[in-house]
Amino acid sequence: MDWTMWLWEIARAIGWFFANPLTYVIIGTALLIGSKRVKQERKDFKTRLYPPLYDVLVSVGPGILYGLIVSVLIIVSGLFVPLEVLILAGLLWILFIVTGLLRFATPAHVLGLSLIAAYVVPLLWNPAGGFWGGVISSLEAADLRPVLVLTALLVLGEGLLLLRTKRHHTSPYLFKTPRGKWQGAHRLKRVWLLPAFILVPGDALQAAGWWPLFPIEGTSLSLLLFPFAAALKLNITGSVPQEAVRRTGGKVLLWGLILAVAAGAGYFVDYPVYLASAAAAALLGREWITWSQKRRETSSRPIYTVPDRGLRVAGILPYSPAEKMDIKPGEIITRVNGRTVTNENELYQAIQLNSAYSKIGVVDLNQELRYTQIAVYANEHYLLGLLLVKQE
Repeated sequence: MDWTMWLWEIARAIGWFFANPLTYVIIGTALLIGSKRVKQERKDFKTRLYPPLYDVLVSVGPGILYGLIVSVLIIVSGLFVPLEVLILAGLLWILFIVTGLLRFATPAHVLGLSLIAAYVVPLLWNPAGGFWGGVISSLEAADLRPVLVLTALLVLGEGLLLLRTKRHHTSPYLFKTPRGKWQGAHRLKRVWLLPAFILVPGDALQAAGWWPLFPIEGTSLSLLLFPFAAALKLNITGSVPQEAVRRTGGKVLLWGLILAVAAGAGYFVDYPVYLASAAAAALLGREWITWSQKRRETSSRPIYTVPDRGLRVAGILPYSPAEKMDIKPGEIITRVNGRTVTNENELYQAIQLNSAYSKIGVVDLNQELRYTQIAVYANEHYLLGLLLVKQE
């Protein structure tokens, strides 16, 4: 194929990407998550960390890079995915995202279920002729091994997205315990968009009348830019937010590497049931990672509680004096400008003792006291960017 044809195929693939409803479901959900986050932050702290559009930017921007890497690997290897599997995956992603079941909107869950369905449905239902008969016949003849390869690549991308999470990517919030005491926590609620160019069999697209065909090593294929997704909802009460997210990311990355080995083995194991079993293992393993992180948080001692002395930091405003002083969520503010502080009003008054300069005593998570100081300029946050757990 000449470069003109490649450019035409890419242009049409991008066009169908913007015609795919899943694209707008992911972006719209990211914006909705951002709006709810801002509402919660204003309710708890009378301010917000970022505008709602920030959630869209961090959901779309990083995923483009990983989607590009997946695209190169898929196209260079010449692997192609059955169109029916992609359609089913798209429907499942829309279902899980729209209904708020974000824990199931991961590549392992969605593509795993799609691969299992592609294997099991033809065994249970085989209509003669008609539209559905053609779909089932296509699935029976399809090579499903590339679906497992694609699953492994996207799980690896999901793990990398989690590992690159910054400490300001989580959102602090407050709630009351059953005993009526205020407690803080952090939440990471995200739906990432991973757009990737995928090769699909040309016959299916020709039947739909969507694409021109082009040959690759004697096989008729077409190009499709598909909006893959990865979602996560993580509530953090007993860990440092960034460490908790990266710990989950490390487990997901390791699971992606295991799936990559399993996907490669699929080309040497001549048992169709192997692929369905590997797909089931993919989603069960990902579900175990979610369960283990949730169990760790619920069994750990909460760190965002009201302390006996001082003020507990629930969060930090970005680019604020508190961030520049490297004060972290979970630490305790005990003294400001030489004065002991036990509530927000005392903290404000102590800051006003020297409005141009602040020296703060901080007890870290290891119960060690340190002092940090910074010059304060006009128009800074009235509490230096400290978001505090409410006193009783």
